[in-house]
Amino acid sequence: TALMYAARRDHVRVVQRLLSIPGLDPNLTDNRGDAPLAEASRVGNLAMVEALLACSRCDLNAQNNEGLTALMWAVREDHMPVVQRLLSLPELDPNLTDVDGDTPLADACYFGNLAVVEALLASNRYNLNAQNKEGLTALMWAVREDHMQVVQRLLSLPELDANLTDVDGDTPLADACYFGNLAVVEALL
Repeated sequence: TALMYAARRDHVRVVQRLLSIPGLDPNLTDNRGDAPLAEASRVGNLAMVEALLACSRCDLNAQNNEGLTALMWAVREDHMPVVQRLLSLPELDPNLTDVDGDTPLADACYFGNLAVVEALLASNRYNLNAQNKEGLTALMWAVREDHMQVVQRLLSLPELDANLTDVDGDTPLADACYFGNLAVVEALL
């Protein structure tokens, strides 16, 4: 769409002008299913994110063909200013899941980005024990990917259930043993 082209090319003033047109749909998507807000979040363009957020018709929780939202893109691509801006919006749902059932918190734990994990936790709007289609939790992803600081941070949360099992019946401790990570095993004991 014209809006997507302008957003991708970082033409903030053009985007602002297009968004002023009554009836223009800011949520039209590309062939991946991403709307302009998701695209701006994916590339970490905070100025474009702000321009799009100024439009009340912009769907903050729109999901693409893989279930990814603007927040998920910002989390996966480690764009902290965009993550923080999106989390500041009360209408944003930070617990939406992608097609595999993973939340933004699970993604942040998978990628081991402690700062993003902290931002998501600070929002106080997370489901810490959410399980994806395979039964994996944010903790399990951090354990499997050997992100010790993230594991320790999650273990410090009283609401964490460190004994949940995945579809194979494995716990985070079993995963740590399987992957041979003694430090994570010690943290979980």
